[in-house]
Amino acid sequence: MEYRILTEKYPDDLAKEVTSALAEGWELFKGPFVHEDHYCQAMTKQPCDIPVLNEKDAQLFSALTAVRSTLKGSRPITAMITDNMLYEVVAHKPQTLSELAQIRGFNSVKMALCGEAFLFTIWRHR
Repeated sequence: MEYRILTEKYPDDLAKEVTSALAEGWELFKGPFVHEDHYCQAMTKQPCDIPVLNEKDAQLFSALTAVRSTLKGSRPITAMITDNMLYEVVAHKPQTLSELAQIRGFNSVKMALCGEAFLFTIWRHR
């Protein structure tokens, strides 16, 4: 069974993510539960194009979602950075802005607002 875990710092944000995932055809699998000060909800879907992450990649994904959440308040464009984009970042682990720009959905505006923060996060989790 393939699944993904939604994580958010606040329960209301998790509820929005779950609602969005349900609209995309995902189903509730386990949760909600709390892990490392984040509210989590496991979702399942068949077929699933989102990979099951190993522990190290799951930690990187969680760190990237935390960066995105931190930036959401001051920069509304970060709301347009989806979990799928972050899964791609985890899969490719870009080391430069030009490599990050190759990931679908990262335009020049998103790169200017979030690129350095994401690259620093990747570097910290290598």
